[in-house]
Amino acid sequence: MKRSIQLCGMELEWRKAWGQRWFRIHFVLTLLFMLIIMNVIIRVMDHMETVPGAVINDPILPHLPVVDMTWPLTFLIYSSLGLLIWSNLKEPRAFLLSCQTYSLMIFTRTITLYSFPLEAPIDIIPLADPIVMAKSEYGMIHTKDLFFSGHTATMFLCFLTTANPKLRVWFLIASLLVGTFVLLQHVHYTIDVVAAPFITYMCHRLTLVVNEKLVPIEAQRPS
Repeated sequence: MKRSIQLCGMELEWRKAWGQRWFRIHFVLTLLFMLIIMNVIIRVMDHMETVPGAVINDPILPHLPVVDMTWPLTFLIYSSLGLLIWSNLKEPRAFLLSCQTYSLMIFTRTITLYSFPLEAPIDIIPLADPIVMAKSEYGMIHTKDLFFSGHTATMFLCFLTTANPKLRVWFLIASLLVGTFVLLQHVHYTIDVVAAPFITYMCHRLTLVVNEKLVPIEAQRPS
């Protein structure tokens, strides 16, 4: 019974949101842009594998053990994304904001990957992401998609945009775990991981500012 009430409430919230013209326009444009930029970044990642890049003299990475964390990383990323979608589906505006922030973060990462080509760390254990590999034109395992860490950024985005306060603590812990795991696997330099939360936060703040300008004032007030 409780589950049925929750589903009914979620449906009503989405009907109410979809009844607003601004929400329909923002939602469609956001999903369209997100789908486009997600395909573009895969093409850029494919391209960067063929481009010579700089080697960073990382003061921390050489002192860390090399450990294959592929499965823990895959589980943390996709289970956390599932939790974020589940929690934000109950609040359409929160769901839209998380999609907008994610799209801007991916767009920013596309630019930084292309602008700052880097060679993979020497002791890297390539991280085989099944979804990214499926989208790659050649089914590639990417090793040069470095600055900034997309895994760390995605986890911190979950922390910033979840509509469920109880999940924030978990997402923050998961962000720290993911950042640590990608360093242990040597798939990123330290700067890639350290920069990711700051860049993601800036993307989130910019998304909020733009929404304040474009979303009707009455829609910004709590319902």
